Amino acid sequence: MKRSALVLIFATGVAQADVTIEVPAKAVLGRDATIEVTVADLPAGASVLVTPGHIEGSTWTLPVERFPQVGLVVVAGTDGAIMAAKAVPLWGQATLRVETAARASVVVEIEGVYAGPVIADDHGVASVPMVVPPGATDGMTLATTSSGGVKRREVPLGVPPLTRAWTVCTRGAKAMRFTWLGTRLDQTAATSVACDLTQPALVEETAAPVPVIARVAVVPRARHTEVPARVLLSVRAGLTTNLGRVTAPAVVATVGVRLPVLGDHLIADVAFGAYSASLAAPAMDETATGRLSTLRVLARLAYRVDLGRWDGWGGTALGFAFTRSTLGSDHLGMYDERASSPAGGVFAGVGHDVAIGQVVVEAAYIHARLADGPLAGQIGGLQVTAGYSVGL
Repeated sequence: MKRSALVLIFATGVAQADVTIEVPAKAVLGRDATIEVTVADLPAGASVLVTPGHIEGSTWTLPVERFPQVGLVVVAGTDGAIMAAKAVPLWGQATLRVETAARASVVVEIEGVYAGPVIADDHGVASVPMVVPPGATDGMTLATTSSGGVKRREVPLGVPPLTRAWTVCTRGAKAMRFTWLGTRLDQTAATSVACDLTQPALVEETAAPVPVIARVAVVPRARHTEVPARVLLSVRAGLTTNLGRVTAPAVVATVGVRLPVLGDHLIADVAFGAYSASLAAPAMDETATGRLSTLRVLARLAYRVDLGRWDGWGGTALGFAFTRSTLGSDHLGMYDERASSPAGGVFAGVGHDVAIGQVVVEAAYIHARLADGPLAGQIGGLQVTAGYSVGL
């Protein structure tokens, strides 16, 4: 146990049965250096104890540390009886560093208290000053990009463990334990604590396990928050290859929506991908040349996660490949056929926030085969593309 510094006050006057303590509802460390403590009907010889910090007269000098704490005021009578006690939430101050998209508008919510908005710099860094209530261990950042999308991320505050219980020992009286329950102060006998009776009165912080009220962080749809971007558009270009007969430039465009399930992480989209490759095939005593042009239309389902200034996603795709194949030579003439075949595959990608939207890179494997004709065979393969995405 850690013993706190205390100052005792002895007052004169007529003892009264009812003793009340008046203190501010809360104080902010670093902003409020002192607070006033008023004790009504204080009996002669009674002691006023405070922790943390110290008291002189009616002025309670608060500690210089700015992390959130809970203060305790206790009035003990000359016979050692606890006459009154009161807890005071001592809010802390912090500057939260948030990494997000460049020029994004950042709001931070901690225990229903909002700070901001603060505009991130060109490197995507925003410093948000705010006050932190005792008991809070994490906060929620809401970053609104210039395209209108909102990213939410829970961030730890890194504050020390909160002292929620104290043991009060007074001369000639049993020890009493006070427990702060967030909204009220609970008082019980502390029979397991041995008091140091050489001191007139003391307050000790106790590390005994104390039940902590569970807290669920809820992000309200407040006026300064927005619904995450529901429509996602992207255009990419890259290369398709099956490490065989097809290696060609490819372009891909997607139109998707964010589904209101799994915490807005599920994305459904339609991808349109196309490539055109020159081919050559032996035909009797000569080589025929041709072209294979493919348009793939795939319905895709992906799980997308927020990684700060990065996003990551992966999923599956299923659809059709529409193909036009031409092949000819001087002696055989021209072969021209159109066909469609099932197509499917898997994909994964990452995106990095920029001033508006994201730069994205995606890798996929698409399986599709042309069943008939002189160019029958694999028309899918590996595909790597990079481009730009924006949310609406």
